Amino acid sequence: MDDKKKKLHVEKYKYKNFKNKDFIPNRCTECNTKKIGKISYKSRDDKRIKSLNGNKESLDIYPCPFGNGWHVTSDKNFKERSEIKNKYKNIELALYIDDKRHLFHLNKKNYAFSQLLKYKNITNFMFVTLWDENQNNARNLQYLNILKKFLLKYNYEPYEIEIYQNNQSDITLYGYAFTNDNSKKVNELLSQNNIYYYFYMTNNGILKISSNFPESKA
Repeated sequence: MDDKKKKLHVEKYKYKNFKNKDFIPNRCTECNTKKIGKISYKSRDDKRIKSLNGNKESLDIYPCPFGNGWHVTSDKNFKERSEIKNKYKNIELALYIDDKRHLFHLNKKNYAFSQLLKYKNITNFMFVTLWDENQNNARNLQYLNILKKFLLKYNYEPYEIEIYQNNQSDITLYGYAFTNDNSKKVNELLSQNNIYYYFYMTNNGILKISSNFPESKA
């Protein structure tokens, strides 16, 4: 990672949760690109954390994945989310659609597929699996069939996917992809089977992972 990405971003911003309203915090725009950025601290013992309103014990303190100091979160499922992201950060995902095989890497753009999304006017593409590497193949094939029937029941056209965890040489998970404008029913199915993550495609062809823990804070 280059020095530019590691650089702390400083904004003149009065954060409402600080008792010291004149404090100018450092901000990481890598961790939060949609807003002004996520507050960064130089260490987990930074005295500024103590100035946050509320109970410090309810906050998780963690190192920024981009090297921009430390962050805090009130997400009750933060550790579980981090474990999921770490487990699947190096996956490759193969999608079979229109007699073609499209290969994706997490957080990277597939230019050819982005053009396909644009051509088909697709804005929401979701990838799910009920496959459990700790279970036998008979069980997993049964649940793969359950997933397919579920998608067909709600008029989702399923496309086969394969998820390679270690460069196509180790564990492979099988599932389905589909266009989806309402993930509520799908999330319910995943939660019922203790699956708390899914992959999705942005409208510009970048593969992302999301977690769907119940009753969590963003």
